[in-house]
Amino acid sequence: MNLYTTPDELQRALAPALRRAPSGLGVSVVDPGSFREETIDSLVWTAVFAPAEAREAARRAIREAAEALGILPAS
Repeated sequence: MNLYTTPDELQRALAPALRRAPSGLGVSVVDPGSFREETIDSLVWTAVFAPAEAREAARRAIREAAEALGILPAS
């Protein structure tokens, strides 16, 4: 599990797992199994414990990945 401290560091780490849509809106999850087993833990850790900018980037990545996987927020 990793804690990313900047949005750029987070984006570099997510590059193998998430692909931004050509329009710039939304993402696709390249390997859902790997994302669930490896990537999400670091995203959650970053979303809670990182500096503010990295926290927001991680939270946005979690929301976008969830939507790409068909997971909708309950509240």
